[in-house]
Amino acid sequence: HDVAVMPIYDATFCIHADSMNGRVSLRNISNPQQGTPEHDIVIDVTPDDTPVGRLRLSNVDNLLVVHRLDKRASMVFDIRHKDRSLVPCISGPSSVDYGLDVGADKGWGGWRFLSGSTIVDDSSGRVHRLKVDMGAVLRDFLDRTPNDLSIAMQLLLRRTDCREHIVWTLRRALGLKPCLNDWAQAFSVLNQAYRQSIEAISQRAPSGPGRQTTVSLQELEALISHQSILSENHMVSQVFHPHFLELTGTSCSSSCSPQEGSAAEAQQQDRWRIPLPSAEASREASAGGRPLRSPYIL
Repeated sequence: HDVAVMPIYDATFCIHADSMNGRVSLRNISNPQQGTPEHDIVIDVTPDDTPVGRLRLSNVDNLLVVHRLDKRASMVFDIRHKDRSLVPCISGPSSVDYGLDVGADKGWGGWRFLSGSTIVDDSSGRVHRLKVDMGAVLRDFLDRTPNDLSIAMQLLLRRTDCREHIVWTLRRALGLKPCLNDWAQAFSVLNQAYRQSIEAISQRAPSGPGRQTTVSLQELEALISHQSILSENHMVSQVFHPHFLELTGTSCSSSCSPQEGSAAEAQQQDRWRIPLPSAEASREASAGGRPLRSPYIL
């Protein structure tokens, strides 16, 4: 139970859960050049090397979940998110939500954590699949690193079906008004992922001599439909335009959850309607020049 073999990202690791020292060690066994002790990834479950009781492991969407059976709590780690040479916890410790499954063993006593995300409950004779609530993980991560917008983008881009969480994070950042340097770094991360998707599609299309390969927006959006990538269409329609409506008082605030924001936008009769001041208000607010409240395209 202390050793598991799991694929994480593009490598396969042999993982040792050291309960006596509160440590988890990962060794790459798919690449001989990386399978040496100096390349091991060591994760400290506790700040000090104290016994933590039995540890069990799961892998969900390339996130390593470490379960502490003594505390009945789980901690989430992303081995590609590092603080210098350390791999910090991005969320937790937190309990496992059973949902509507009232027959589950809530004491974890009869649970067997198999490789990947499978959990076998011997007491009820059921097999469960562990899921990670990325909304809760994101909120916990932003509480720990509130100013690292680009790091949050990297974390979400490495997950599947997290586009709405990226949109929520960007709209939240717009409300907090971060500095331009933070925005530039975040946009650089998003643009790099977007560019890689375009290049992947263009390499599939046949190209002749002297002919440049082009990628349509419809073809691109069909490819990235389940990926956490934002196109320029998503950036305008889901980030900047709702933020403009919020500033004019006609939309849900940026503090709303992704689900609440999507429901509020669905209720708009005209999604692309830009609310302008009335003609009378414009004449009163302007003295022969531009009205005080009107949109401008820069």
